[in-house]
Amino acid sequence: MNIIKFLSLLLITTGPVSCSFLPSSGSISDTLTSGFTITSATTSEDTTSSVDNGPDIVSTPEYVDFFATTSKVSINITISKDNLVRLEEYGLSGDEREDEYFPISITIDVDNGTLIRNYAFEQVGLRMKGNLSKDTFIDHETGYIYNLIHFKVSFDYYVLNQRFLSMSSFDLKWNRNVDDTNIRQVYAYKMFKDYLDVSLNATLGNIGITQTSDHGNTFTDLGVYTILETVDKRLIKRQFPFAEAAGNLYKVRYTSEGPAEFRKSGAVLRSGSTYVALTNGKIGIEDLATNYHPSYDLKTNNIAPNFSDIANLIGNIDNSTDYDSDANKAILDNLMEMESFLKMEAVAYFMGNPDDFRNNYNNLYLYFVPSTGRAIFIPYDFDRAFGMNGNWDPTGNSMTQAAPYATKAYGFGGDQEHMNPLYRFTIFSGAHPTYRAMYTSYLNQILDSEWLTDDYFENMYHDYELNYSGEVSTDNDLPYCSFSLTNNSEFNWTFSSYLDAKRNTTYNSL
Repeated sequence: MNIIKFLSLLLITTGPVSCSFLPSSGSISDTLTSGFTITSATTSEDTTSSVDNGPDIVSTPEYVDFFATTSKVSINITISKDNLVRLEEYGLSGDEREDEYFPISITIDVDNGTLIRNYAFEQVGLRMKGNLSKDTFIDHETGYIYNLIHFKVSFDYYVLNQRFLSMSSFDLKWNRNVDDTNIRQVYAYKMFKDYLDVSLNATLGNIGITQTSDHGNTFTDLGVYTILETVDKRLIKRQFPFAEAAGNLYKVRYTSEGPAEFRKSGAVLRSGSTYVALTNGKIGIEDLATNYHPSYDLKTNNIAPNFSDIANLIGNIDNSTDYDSDANKAILDNLMEMESFLKMEAVAYFMGNPDDFRNNYNNLYLYFVPSTGRAIFIPYDFDRAFGMNGNWDPTGNSMTQAAPYATKAYGFGGDQEHMNPLYRFTIFSGAHPTYRAMYTSYLNQILDSEWLTDDYFENMYHDYELNYSGEVSTDNDLPYCSFSLTNNSEFNWTFSSYLDAKRNTTYNSL
């Protein structure tokens, strides 16, 4: 155990949170709307399915209910005032304490309209979540919460193999980019999930924080947050059988080491007939103590890491300019799940996120399947999508004029002709015709799908509005955002106006 984690365990004693440190599971009760209560087992499934080397993870009805558009989720976090202040101080520090967790207890209520399930955990970890979004949020003297921040909740930080619906953690993100519908990020992930074999789940929830101190308890309603399933080994085990769930998972993003643009520079060197990762280069394992943040950050199998899979992927993609050759196509087909990648790109194109992998060399996970060695692409961080820009709109038109074959990396501000070679092999003029045809076919399928209709979006919107429109009050004058299909902030478009413009650009390009 590292010294930081040891100290944070000691900090549990600074509030009424249980500090027994004994492995335990959260309790759960199911309550019918009539008031009848059924007490069941625990939230950790059975002993064998909760450990990471156990059998496959099955998406139970409880898991499906949690992420259903028609379920109402309410979460209350209990934490000592002192630890909430430390969470801010450490989260903003920029050093090895930046991602340190602090002890909380948590209750989660899930109302599916017929049954209310109540989950409770006594020993859970909480930290600030984000990169550029981290901010001050609490008055250190009074405990007054005056701002909203993103959180990560870890169920197994203090209790080994503790799970919530088979998940070891989830993220809580507030509506930072002022989406008046409140659902565009959720809509993006549910759309990905409809097209991709591996993707994360998302929903909304009402979040509250109870601060404890010697002077009593103080509750703050944080309003409506987006709840995001974490991309980790647990998600991989949900999608793959046990034998295929032990591969390398990388977080791919734009860091201080540079953009993740799939070029050899700063990442790999040739070694005989293969490639190796540069020491302390863009490929590695994040180390906050030394301020090392690799662009391709290994998240699994990091005790005896082997980076040969991603080194060979990058080295071979950036090894030739003969983009339409059959020989290079055969190499790429052995390195990547091309159907999955091109589907992801087609879906992401319609979302118009300038901060995604194509437009800013950012916000991607790669998973290498052990039996094939091929990489599967898993997108994440779509808090900018479908005309929701926040305060950053690099095109000035919310990506609506960006054509499906455009070579511009709009968020990065450069031209893909001189950057990420993967798109030159697959999408741009001069790419292999098979890949271009596949990408075009997926574009057409999505263009004609229900996902790109106002009715489908509005139906999902009304599901969430019904449960959460009353949860956006003005407690503590926090930056809540009411539910509306027609309001739009200074930087955001309405979903309908974005969709009309994006569809017109696509029709004119195909």
